[in-house]
Amino acid sequence: MEAIEACILAGGKSSRFGSDKTLHLFKGRPLIEHVVHSLKPLFQTISIIANDTDKYNYLTIPVYPDIIPGLGPLGGIYTALKRSATDYIFVCAADMPFLNQEFIAFMLQIPHMYDCIIPCWAGKTEPLHAVYSKQCIPHIEKLIKEKKYKISFLFEQVRMRYIMDDELIFYAEDPSELFYNINKQSDIPPSFQ
Repeated sequence: MEAIEACILAGGKSSRFGSDKTLHLFKGRPLIEHVVHSLKPLFQTISIIANDTDKYNYLTIPVYPDIIPGLGPLGGIYTALKRSATDYIFVCAADMPFLNQEFIAFMLQIPHMYDCIIPCWAGKTEPLHAVYSKQCIPHIEKLIKEKKYKISFLFEQVRMRYIMDDELIFYAEDPSELFYNINKQSDIPPSFQ
């Protein structure tokens, strides 16, 4: 399998959570550590994209600020692609503590003839649990120049592979569980507190 890096996007402001959710303790350790722990068996290289680089230094993995601040997730994906030493990256959000390793492994084994590999369940895409290739870079740069910052605009420009409901159900009866993220305090399952 071709080498691929994992990049965790940690640029959100946690405004709905009320404090920095990525460093909030769950079962004795910060949320972002649960994400890193899930990815380590699958990837030799993991990095974090975050504008406040100092707060994640203790993890001893590379942390990169956005090349162009203020663009939201599209800017994070752009930075991750530009910084990556591999042609493909797996991108996930820093607030997804229940990542399914088997499903991610399945995504990584899809032949690399696509520019984006994106789960799509019930008609909703999951761009922050996806694989992107460096072929996306010029398309993202064009979108930035046009001030079109929605990731969905990128999907109109590149070769897409959608992972649909009929594939997702092999990994979870309720596919939403594969992409569960924590936005508010009320999103925290009792078993995870």
